[in-house]
Amino acid sequence: MGRLFLMALALCLVLNSGYAVSGASDSLPVTHIDIFTTEKGASGYKLTRLKTLVDAPIHVHHVDAIKNFEANMSKGLKFNGKPTNKQVSSLAKELNNKMASKKFAPERERLQKGVLAFEKAVQYNLTQVPAVVFNKKYIVYGERPLNALKIFKSKVRG
Repeated sequence: MGRLFLMALALCLVLNSGYAVSGASDSLPVTHIDIFTTEKGASGYKLTRLKTLVDAPIHVHHVDAIKNFEANMSKGLKFNGKPTNKQVSSLAKELNNKMASKKFAPERERLQKGVLAFEKAVQYNLTQVPAVVFNKKYIVYGERPLNALKIFKSKVRG
């Protein structure tokens, strides 16, 4: 009877332990994750599983948000040759009105997040994307978040 109780207790501990479920016995816990990718690349990430494996904040940063914003803003702009001052002034007024509208609020927010993502990427000295930064210090390049977590755990263990 005692042996059965101990086996049941051990099974409960394994099932309720994030480390046991993920198959890791880390010497360094994950306290923070920053994921740097493109807007298109992020659409393929399923972070649900990652969130079950780590008890840490996970932030996804789109490093191409500024470029995408500029492309969106310049849609339909066509000038034959060099634009005149009047054309530039008219365009500036049109863009300012567009950016100030309530309808444009989501685009403004994407731009602001894009600027912050770019600043953070520079702060980490990232050289490529995708990049996953663990604990604001350890970088894994070229991998999806779950695989990056496996690589990070294997490196800090060994």
